[in-house]
Amino acid sequence: MTDCQAIMLRDDYIWTLEDALRGETKERMRAGQIFLEALPKLKKRDVSKEDIDNIVYKGTGISREKAITILMEIGAIVRKPRTSSEFWLSIPNVGALLIDIRKARDEISNIIKKRMYHEIPLKELETKRLKRSRMGIKFHIRDMHGQNLLDFKETSVGTLVSVMKDEDDEV
Repeated sequence: MTDCQAIMLRDDYIWTLEDALRGETKERMRAGQIFLEALPKLKKRDVSKEDIDNIVYKGTGISREKAITILMEIGAIVRKPRTSSEFWLSIPNVGALLIDIRKARDEISNIIKKRMYHEIPLKELETKRLKRSRMGIKFHIRDMHGQNLLDFKETSVGTLVSVMKDEDDEV
């Protein structure tokens, strides 16, 4: 198992968690809202059982174990490996996000590879609509650039984008 870490702006995290709370029971929504209100006090990604007691129990009267269960079920926290009393902050529904990113990477790579010289002007690529992702293509272009999956070449007519060659592809 590998651990992944991400940087997410607090406002985006709050929006994501609020979205995950839609349609939940009043008790679960209240526990989630109290947790959201306490986020500014959390200075690191680790959350202890005592933190949960101080945050959720005092705000709602929900027992520690019930609060932990609720926060885990809505995706706000995950248990740290090898411990039962420590948790990490988590991004709700992160699995769907990762699937979208993977599918979009494949789709963009295919768009570029179908071109005669396996490159496309950046402005033209940015106008394409992705069929397999809910996010915009500019997000995915930046993601792929940050992962060194795309190569950008400045030319007299603009920037050309190509897929980086894997060492495995070279003969």
